Amino acid sequence: MQISIENSGLENIYKTENSNSKQANNNARILKIKEKAREMESLFLTQVVKAMRKTVPKNSQEESKNDLPSMMFSSVMGKALSKSGGIGLAKKISESLMKMDNQELEKFQEEQLDNQAININAWDFLKSNPSESFNE
Repeated sequence: MQISIENSGLENIYKTENSNSKQANNNARILKIKEKAREMESLFLTQVVKAMRKTVPKNSQEESKNDLPSMMFSSVMGKALSKSGGIGLAKKISESLMKMDNQELEKFQEEQLDNQAININAWDFLKSNPSESFNE
């Protein structure tokens, strides 16, 4: 009796650790998705700032300048705008990516279950027909 109690305790510990590991992996995926969505929003805002800068009239000295600081301005502004809350694009992108990720995960899990069912059926067939040989 004592052995079964210890085994069930070990099984509970394993299930808890496995559940915690899955939760940690899920949290890491969510953080990565959100980070990539923010990067995409930052790139979009960089392009918006570049387009806005082109509409500003320039004097003759500034027209000839197309140097690194002026090009970097758009990139820095895009990143700063995104970090300060952005325009909501990162949130929409991350929601969409998480939905797609969940669908892919569910599809993968269904495929795994299908594969397990096929393996079980094959094993049952082999057990019920041990005399049949598959070698020709």
